[in-house]
Parts: sequence; C-alpha cells; structure tokens
Amino acid sequence: TVGRDYVTEVLHLPDGRRLSYRQRVGSFSNPNARINQDCLGWLCETMQRLDAEFGVCQSGDLLELYCGNGNHTCALALHFRKVLAVELNKTLVEAASHNLAQNGVTNARVVAMDSGKFCFRVLRAQVWKDPATQEEYCFRVVLVDPPRQGLDATTLKLVQRYDAIVYISCGAEALQGNLRELIQTHEVAHAAFFDHFAYTPHIETALCLVRRGLTRNGA
Repeated sequence: TVGRDYVTEVLHLPDGRRLSYRQRVGSFSNPNARINQDCLGWLCETMQRLDAEFGVCQSGDLLELYCGNGNHTCALALHFRKVLAVELNKTLVEAASHNLAQNGVTNARVVAMDSGKFCFRVLRAQVWKDPATQEEYCFRVVLVDPPRQGLDATTLKLVQRYDAIVYISCGAEALQGNLRELIQTHEVAHAAFFDHFAYTPHIETALCLVRRGLTRNGA
C-alpha cells in the first residue's frame, strides 16, 4: 500500500501454525521465505528434542540475542515458560513487539539493548530481573543469531553458562572461531544448513550445542 513503510509477510510452519510478520522497509529480514520456514521448523523441532532428551525448555526460559523483528521469537515462545529477546535496533524492537502481539504471543518480552552490554549486566548480576515487574528469568537455553563477525568475548562467556546453545551463523569463519571456545564446555548435538542465497557461496549454519555431562531425562 502506498504510504506504508512496511509489508506483511505470512509464514506457514511445518506444525500447521500460520505466523504473520511486519517487515519494515530498510530493516533486516530473511530474504528467502521458503528457507526461513524450513529454519523455523528445524528450530521448533530442535527445541522439542532438547525437551524430550534433557527437559530444558518447558522447565526454563529462553534468552534470545540479536532477535531482530522477532522472527524466531514468535515461533519458539510456545516451547518455553518465558522468552526474553534482546535487540539493539529500535525499529526492529518495535517490529518485534508488534509481531509478538499480532501472533498472540504473551510470554515473550523484547529488550532494546546492545547484546554485549546486556551480557555484561547479566554476568555481573548473575541473574536478570524484569525492571517493570521484578520477575526473574531462569535461562536454560540461549539462542544467538549474530552478525557475520560472530559473538564477542563477553557474549561467549555468558552463553557457556547455559545448558543448551542454539547458534544461527551467517559467517563460517567467525563460527569456526567461536566453536573453538564453545566446545570446551558444550558438544554439538544437532546441525543443519540453510541456503537462503541460492547459487551463491553464502550459506547459513544452525547448530545446537548441549553442555557436556548434562543429565538426560530418565538417567
């Protein structure tokens, strides 16, 4: 529509859900809707596996760094008690809040903050409380979808504290460097590749890492 600074995109997940997203002009969004749907399906399936194997989702909360417009948040919220999503770009924060409300997600909150600064505050305080409600979050799973340069040292230190790390990477070299640190405490449990840019060298890597020695359900 002329005069609008956004378009509405509808995605259909493998589990039958239909999610609607407001995509703002000039802001980041996934370029390939079909592959994005596949990625969201893989993420949901991975969270179900994590819960079935280790019980870390329904018994805990999700921390999502670099959440963008809530693309992953809207799909994953139903797998957790609560979700705290962090994003620096204020336009994307507004879009994420709109998308959560539009899709009926009531257990997720978006924080407008640089991920590195947020991680430093959590590391210093050892806990995160919602400033508005003083509600505490018990993070057991962290999802990161960083820019091409990967995770900085502070963020790497934070994510290694959690039982499971789900890492979406668009930069293979940065991922390789980050993995050298992450495999000291975690091991790769699941992996997938997503070709958002067909016929180009660029490919997105999705990894699920689980803390070494984490007790399995029934063990």
